[in-house]
Amino acid sequence: MVNYLKICIIGAGAVGSVVARYLAAQSYVSEIKLCDKAFEKAKETACRINSDKISVYQVDAYNIHELVQLSKGADVLFNALEPSFNLNLLEAALQAGSNYQDMAFGPPYENFVKMLRQSEKWTDAQLTAITATGNSPGITNIIAASAAEELDYVEDIRIFVASSLDSKKYILSWSPKTMIMDMIAEPTIFKNGQFTKVPPFSGQEIYEFPDPVGHVLVSYHEHEEPYTLGRASSLLNKGLRLVEFKYGLSLLIKNLYELGILSRELIEIKGVKIAPLDVVLTVLPPPIASDKLVHMIKTGDVYGSRGASVVKVTGEKAGKRVKLSYAYFYPNIIELQQKYPGATHVSYMAGISAALLTEFLGSGKIRTKGVLAPESLESDVRGKYLQKLARQGIVVKKLLD
Repeated sequence: MVNYLKICIIGAGAVGSVVARYLAAQSYVSEIKLCDKAFEKAKETACRINSDKISVYQVDAYNIHELVQLSKGADVLFNALEPSFNLNLLEAALQAGSNYQDMAFGPPYENFVKMLRQSEKWTDAQLTAITATGNSPGITNIIAASAAEELDYVEDIRIFVASSLDSKKYILSWSPKTMIMDMIAEPTIFKNGQFTKVPPFSGQEIYEFPDPVGHVLVSYHEHEEPYTLGRASSLLNKGLRLVEFKYGLSLLIKNLYELGILSRELIEIKGVKIAPLDVVLTVLPPPIASDKLVHMIKTGDVYGSRGASVVKVTGEKAGKRVKLSYAYFYPNIIELQQKYPGATHVSYMAGISAALLTEFLGSGKIRTKGVLAPESLESDVRGKYLQKLARQGIVVKKLLD
């Protein structure tokens, strides 16, 4: 293991704090710059982690010059902001001579193609930029690629994800903007060599996840996996024809959408023109703060959680049709507080997945240069990643069909 890695984290929110806590505990990390526009939030996060490796900075993520100055000398510039900042941080990392990593690229999903167009620059600079390294996308991509590696021919990849938080009050554990925009967008599926749009909330089915999640109503959902897996040459060369992603359907969001309350169209109210969606995104609270979550767990207002992801890959091996199915589960939010106080079951999954790949990226274990998604990582890297993931309590299990 290479010692004394320097990491610059932009974003001190729910996932950024998990990444910072994990990396601060590792002996091979010597320095972490924790940066956020909200300086006090970053300071509070650093205080909770309580590591002398962490220094706190205020940054405007729209200002590439500021980003470059902060990330100079860092082995990895880690982007823990909303995907709308990806292109800025990608450019800053390249100028600073740092490797780059984020957890998602959409919305807007056009980011992925724009990022890929810069791959040659990154290859020439002998640097690596990895996008979509969280939970889903991230873990799901790596499982899909590893499963496909076992087959001679790959026909389809289907991904199912569901999670829930047991709470007496309605709280958000993820960015409301990202959540809603994903749910109301026309989902993309990869089918017969084409990226195809389908209606929001279509493709509904009752999917049976392994216990303790059980039966969940799912539907097509705009997500990264069809965009990346549908472009992976290792999969296309094996004949991949279909990639689809389905997520647990939120009846609340579906009903608001059908009522027009999430419309982007301007309406006039008392002489003022405004889009209903803008009103909703403005009044919705941000993801629950760590200290408030800890308090709500103590009072019993938050009393549990469940979550699982399933990756199903169908193809052929030695002339026989084969179906491979894998599942992994999210930790219970109550038990999680002992090791990661203030983390949600969702932020832990994304943060730990990403932090492990930060380690591999910063230490040089990832040898491929350019801009890539997790399924394009080397086979040995994917294997070691899944092993380390299991040591963090995220165990991928093979299911029997």
